[in-house]
Amino acid sequence: MPKKRKQSVYRTYTDENFIKAIDGIKSGRVSQRKAASLYSIPQATLSDHMRGRVKDNTPVGRKPVIPIEIEKQIVKKCAQAAEMGLGMNKAQVMEKVGHLAKELNLDQNFKNNTPGKDWWYGFKGRNPTVTLRSPEKLTSIRARALNSVKVGEYFLDLKKEMNRLGLNDKPELVWNMDEKGVPLEHTPSKVVAAKSSRTIPGRVSNTRERNTIFGCINARGDRMPPLIIVKGKNTKSSYELQHRRRATKAWTEDVLGIEWFTNIFLKKCGNQRPQLLILDGHHSHEVLGLIEKARENNITLLTLPPHTTHYLCPLDRTVFGPLSKNYDRICSEYCQNPGNLVNKITWPGLFRRAFETAFKPENIISGFRSCGIFPWNPLNIPSAAFAPASAFDTNKPDTNEHPLQWVIRKSFETESRVEEVTVVRTKPSAGPEARCITTEITDTVPLNEIQVQSYEQNVIDVPGSPEDPHFMHTLSADVLLPIVDSETREAVESLISLDSSFSETIYEVDSVFQPLSETLSTPCSSTTVDWNASVNAIFSVDPPPQKKARINKTSVTGHRILTSDEVIESKRKIEDMKLKKEQAKEKRLKIREMINAKKQIEKEIKAVRSEIDINV
Repeated sequence: MPKKRKQSVYRTYTDENFIKAIDGIKSGRVSQRKAASLYSIPQATLSDHMRGRVKDNTPVGRKPVIPIEIEKQIVKKCAQAAEMGLGMNKAQVMEKVGHLAKELNLDQNFKNNTPGKDWWYGFKGRNPTVTLRSPEKLTSIRARALNSVKVGEYFLDLKKEMNRLGLNDKPELVWNMDEKGVPLEHTPSKVVAAKSSRTIPGRVSNTRERNTIFGCINARGDRMPPLIIVKGKNTKSSYELQHRRRATKAWTEDVLGIEWFTNIFLKKCGNQRPQLLILDGHHSHEVLGLIEKARENNITLLTLPPHTTHYLCPLDRTVFGPLSKNYDRICSEYCQNPGNLVNKITWPGLFRRAFETAFKPENIISGFRSCGIFPWNPLNIPSAAFAPASAFDTNKPDTNEHPLQWVIRKSFETESRVEEVTVVRTKPSAGPEARCITTEITDTVPLNEIQVQSYEQNVIDVPGSPEDPHFMHTLSADVLLPIVDSETREAVESLISLDSSFSETIYEVDSVFQPLSETLSTPCSSTTVDWNASVNAIFSVDPPPQKKARINKTSVTGHRILTSDEVIESKRKIEDMKLKKEQAKEKRLKIREMINAKKQIEKEIKAVRSEIDINV
């Protein structure tokens, strides 16, 4: 049963009224009693502040058991674990806090060494960024597959293909295709009901049958009519749809991929060539007949890295989600009439309304932009997307830059013939960390007009005014050396060369020119190191166990250009091997039939001879 608290426990006055009351008392305009009555502030509170018993800006309430600095570190650790998909629930956090308080010998009266609800509510009040969230489902293979190395290589090949095909300014020629299952049994939408209602029924279809749709869009916002795969073996079991195909289980099969590419894509994509089609690595997309037909029509097929479509596929990112929500809403509104039912007859019309609502140009264009495809920008993939994969990487670098920042640097170095850039990270013993920001410098851009690529935002203009205390400057000889002493000059000359091809490194000026005396005067508390170590030991994520990886030679671990010579040659070899195996199997069956026939003849001959012997 919750504790019964007094009504006057919490303050009812504002900080503004408190300041006015203190100023009025200090200036002699009002007395403490009159100020307490005028501003609704307890007289004891004003007396404590006037006599110096309580300092200004002191938080209300008793001192927390865990110091504020340690609580902020706990919040940081919990947020990092949640981003990696290894978040801790409320009970785990409270248990770890109790263990930490015991290890640090803090004064506490926790029951069974575990904080209670009062501590939890106080913890949330002192740290408003903390809340309880329901995590979304993420399979372990998807969490591990979306890593910066594989995704970065995909973006480099994507940029290379778009440059080779000349599609950087032709969004109508960049396509994306994917499949999605749409069930007849929808999820009922929320309805207005009484709070006292225990359950609210929602009418749905009588069948759990599921259809599969082929969706295709381009970066300009255009869409193709979907191919819908339904379950059935004859026309009676089919739906009244323009582009539909019957299948035994309403699943995607190899022959369906070829039919979609031939009957829909090639007829709707236009006559301009070349074109680029981005799709996932489903087996129905890698059929040799589809790949050869695409190559004949000058269409490049690029597959996404396996298990990364939730962030790299435009249809999955911004189109299929609205499609499901609109489909559930439309079906729920349709079923509000007791005589209506979602079945094979009514489903096409309901799905068509949801399709037209979700496949809007703004949703489609947003999908290509958020996936970094068009315009090409790997930094549009959020940094939090790579956090689950970092739990499996024991050698990840300690850096604050975007995980795909190296893709931008490598792309500029390769394509724009940018001078080589050296990134140096320095960390002084005390004071703010010197943040290094990478720049790409061309021969035609002045130093004061350099555009800097950082992890905080895509492009930052470098200010050129030395009066600004936070301005950035390149460590060039004509900028830094005239304003430093001889000792610092030697240190700078050791970092840069004074010829025309020197490497460029950028620092925050406040960190570079921090006085040595100020750096050494910063105290280093041994107690801080102790509680930091304890928090890291208790709240950090355990490293994954080191297991010997099993290598599957047939599995694909990265993206591929299906229309390349290597892939086509490997596909042909696989088809030849399958053909040889089938021929060998047929040959074995024929030999087995001949042996069985021979045995049957011998058996019949033996039976005839035995009858002759009996008669004789």
